[in-house]
Amino acid sequence: HSLGFRIIRENYARLSLQEDIRLIGSERFNLKDTLLEDAAQLAGQARASGAAAKEYRDHGCREGPTPEVHAVCERYREILQACNAIDHDDQIVLACDLLESDASILASWKSKAQHLLIDEYQDINAAQFRLIKLLTNGQENGLFVVGDDDQSIYGFRGGSPEYVRRFKDHFGQSAMVEVMDYYRRCPQRIQEGAFDVVRRFDASRLEKPNPRYAKQGDTRIVLHDVPSQEVEASIIGRIAATAIRSLPPKGVLVLVPRIAFAEPIKRALRQRGLRYDCRADTRHTGLPFFQLLSEWIASEQDNLALRECIQRIIDSGGVGVPTKRARSQQRIAERERVLSEVSVLWTCIIQERISLNEALFRGAQRSETLRAITEVLTAFREAHARTAGDFLKEVADKCRLWSGVEALLKEIGMWIEEGTNRGGFAAETVRIMTIQSAKGLEEDVVCVVGFDDGVFPRAGATDAALIEESRLCYVSITRASGELHLFHARTRDAAITFLQPDRAQGYRLLRRSPFLDAISEANVETRYVQSQTGNRRQSRCTASTVRK
Repeated sequence: HSLGFRIIRENYARLSLQEDIRLIGSERFNLKDTLLEDAAQLAGQARASGAAAKEYRDHGCREGPTPEVHAVCERYREILQACNAIDHDDQIVLACDLLESDASILASWKSKAQHLLIDEYQDINAAQFRLIKLLTNGQENGLFVVGDDDQSIYGFRGGSPEYVRRFKDHFGQSAMVEVMDYYRRCPQRIQEGAFDVVRRFDASRLEKPNPRYAKQGDTRIVLHDVPSQEVEASIIGRIAATAIRSLPPKGVLVLVPRIAFAEPIKRALRQRGLRYDCRADTRHTGLPFFQLLSEWIASEQDNLALRECIQRIIDSGGVGVPTKRARSQQRIAERERVLSEVSVLWTCIIQERISLNEALFRGAQRSETLRAITEVLTAFREAHARTAGDFLKEVADKCRLWSGVEALLKEIGMWIEEGTNRGGFAAETVRIMTIQSAKGLEEDVVCVVGFDDGVFPRAGATDAALIEESRLCYVSITRASGELHLFHARTRDAAITFLQPDRAQGYRLLRRSPFLDAISEANVETRYVQSQTGNRRQSRCTASTVRK
């Protein structure tokens, strides 16, 4: 992506952009979705049509979009161009457009890429493959890629193991393919346990024959079969304390299906006085909205910041527009109608090169809803000019950022925790992150949570999704350079599993993940923890160790 951005930045004028190109990153929560929905309405379609265009772009703009998707993408590009902006996907797609449209630009960049090294080749999508083909056409002998089809886990953005598996088809039968058969990170039985999973679920994978291991011996995967998520958290706390306080200290990595699974684990670590780094997704919270508003107030020509502010005001219900949760056809149609009044403002911006701020205040003269939005924005600006307290109160009241004081305090507590418990990546800090974000990492001690049927793999997963999740399981297992602990909890809070509770108490009874059944007996040691009884004298669960 950085290479694509360099190509674009050196040729910005050919794309009708200014030199100070703005890149829309992941910190702009839902901005891309909002702009694609606006583009759908400009193309004469329902806002929901923006989702199909988003999927098309996320997957690398594969060939053959429908006319509807093509129209949305064209309007979306016009909106971004009017804001002198590109998004993450454009860094590749627009770079390819430039290389294909101008032979001199292509020749210049091919001369710089006579030898092209690509790591993590299994993660590329259609747009990245298109860029690679353009840069290597006629000089394929200079291409060197490293990839592993067992680690292809980004299908949601167009990644596919087929790019590794069909390398000779794409670059010629004379291409040399070497199998790296030496495994340095994982102890032998842990690596073989990872192979067990993908071998069971992914019949199309490339077999890795005769693997050799730097770490041989009998270090097995430890499976903890526990009665609850609280017991699970307590065991993880004990494992982490032992590892960190050993001499020399060992690093600890905890992988969870979703960040919500980390809450009891964080409590257990705090009780033991252990520092942790668990990065929550704070983009959707209330406090960042004040920063967003301040950005717009500081620069009223910032179209993108203003569009996010408008959407937040609309979604808060503060101007009487039905929310996204509306279910009746009448209210859905009303929301669509009001948002179309916002979307059409982009026409003035694209054609007349005025700001969204100016277009909005023009539109307020003929639209009651747009007038209400401008009144709210004006009130925010005036409060900002008075005192910080006035500004905070005005925004919180009109946009209903929190349901009450408790919700506000909970968010403040989360931000404080984000600042105080982040200890960097020192050995004495437990890292907690999602399974999906652990690619490329390794640690002395790894704990993986959520080996429950319906959690990992997810309930209702398609055949293709199940195969990819088995590869995700492979990736999570192979993060361990020393110890690996897998956890299956027989009961969990249904609110974090997204599964219907089996009991009135809100807990879900869970079976073990089928991924665990795939691991051979030689590679796993099971530690079954009995359920706690009501006997007060029994303060601890009892555990038994068995081979699988």
